[in-house]
Amino acid sequence: MTTLEQATCVYHPGKPATSKCKQCGQSTCAQCTITGPTGKFCSTPCRTAHEARVLQAKEVDGKARSTFFVHVRGLIGKLILLVAILAVTAWVATVIYIPVLSELVIRGRAIIGF
Repeated sequence: MTTLEQATCVYHPGKPATSKCKQCGQSTCAQCTITGPTGKFCSTPCRTAHEARVLQAKEVDGKARSTFFVHVRGLIGKLILLVAILAVTAWVATVIYIPVLSELVIRGRAIIGF
């Protein structure tokens, strides 16, 4: 493939190309280049296809991020539940003597100074 400086417009073979289509890679002259918010294109269908692809990529990225935060939130909820269960178990082991558990609670409270 020739470089952009040596390439000619796909629609005007005698004119030198000034840009390449971001979607399909075809070279175009300044007159034929269609500029869009996501780059320069050889035609409206290429511009539309590229913009749709960019939008789809953003949606997929957004879903991936929201899924991550849902998992983190679920993990934090499970950790809070585990701490609550341990606290209730420790309280019960303090009020009612349970041979192994009560001894562990007493040692644990001594370690943390509680």
